Amino acid sequence: MRERWLTIIVVAAVFVVLLAYQVTYTVRVDQVAAHYRFGRVIKIVRPTLGLTEEQARQALAQGEASGVPVIPRAGCFLKLPWPVDRIRWFDQRIRYVDGHATQLQLPDENQLIPRVYATWRISDPVAFQKSLMGEEEQAKDALRQIIGGRTQEVFGRYRLHDIVNTDADQLKFDQIEREILEAVKSAVESSDKAYGIEVCSLGISWIALPDSATTAVFARMEQERRTEAEKLMEEGKKIRRTTVAEAQEKRDKVLADAEARAKGIRAEAEAEAAKSYEVFARNPDLSILLRSLESLENMTKSAADKNAPFTFVLDTKTPPFDRLLHGSSAAASPEEVPPSLPVPVPLQAQGGSGAAPAPAAPALSSGSEGSQ
Repeated sequence: MRERWLTIIVVAAVFVVLLAYQVTYTVRVDQVAAHYRFGRVIKIVRPTLGLTEEQARQALAQGEASGVPVIPRAGCFLKLPWPVDRIRWFDQRIRYVDGHATQLQLPDENQLIPRVYATWRISDPVAFQKSLMGEEEQAKDALRQIIGGRTQEVFGRYRLHDIVNTDADQLKFDQIEREILEAVKSAVESSDKAYGIEVCSLGISWIALPDSATTAVFARMEQERRTEAEKLMEEGKKIRRTTVAEAQEKRDKVLADAEARAKGIRAEAEAEAAKSYEVFARNPDLSILLRSLESLENMTKSAADKNAPFTFVLDTKTPPFDRLLHGSSAAASPEEVPPSLPVPVPLQAQGGSGAAPAPAAPALSSGSEGSQ
């Protein structure tokens, strides 16, 4: 009896499992499934794996527009047993495809060979099954053809200097990639021939140049560098000329200011000198005496500063040495006073460092003339 109940329990469990298998199905987060009933789609299960909120809303709106509900979550779902209901699962993880490397002709008659890649995934299992028979290889082939055609179309609007250039600001790689991506998306998601796939990203992996184009590119780059160097040299010369002109202008201004100040100082000095001339004009003899003593002092200081002996051979009648003859208290007669003050000329002693002795000055006494 015990064995009979055990058999019944096992059979019942197997029946429940088979029944659950017939009436339920599961969809993982990395899958997308289409639920068919009598060959007609009644539900699409598309978990929001890697989808943004905007993409999830677009998927729901697309399902509502087509009349087929889209369930944006994974889990377990009910169905009728086969052959009433049928489920098809597809992997919705992102896949990678490389475009064909083909040689293109640019508008400037240069040639290049770009290599473009794209990432994609299944977004609509119904359209994917209908257009591509649910085969990934057919999807890759279709994408390669679309990428190749759109790449040639977009590159045909650009020149070589937009792609190969020493100036990074003139490169248009990002713009070219965006245009190719938009063109490929438009072709893949068009309503006329929907493939049921979504192009996630697109980029240029590398660009090759033919040998002839490489030589021309290097020559053009060298010419651009030479032109840039000449431009910089001209700018440097311009800056130099501007700097020199500004410096000369400042120098002329400083010199003019200094000249104006010098003129003012000279005018002030001449005014002060004029006052002294008026005082000396009142007593010419005192003026001549002071100038004579100043001359003797200057000659003495000059000889001392040079540390060299000097010999003066002068007449005692020559000012200021006439004071040695007449003395400080005696006034020279009008006929003995020369009309002007001569400039004494120092004579370097000849014959070594010795100097001829000057005539001895007479002894002076107050109120009497000295004798030689």
